[in-house]
Amino acid sequence: MAIDITPWLTLQVTRHHRHPGAWVAQAPPAIETIILAAITLEDAQIEACALLRRQLANALAGLISAT
Repeated sequence: MAIDITPWLTLQVTRHHRHPGAWVAQAPPAIETIILAAITLEDAQIEACALLRRQLANALAGLISAT
């Protein structure tokens, strides 16, 4: 499953190839591969979106504090 956030950022939620049954989130360059705690795809989507929002908010806060 992929969610296009912007033309340059796509959030992907897929099964992990080395850990059967585990969901992972990927959104390079914002986040690298992260194994999610979710059991269902719907929960994995919610968890991945929240993770991406946190990562982007932290990056934006860092930029604001640097100026």
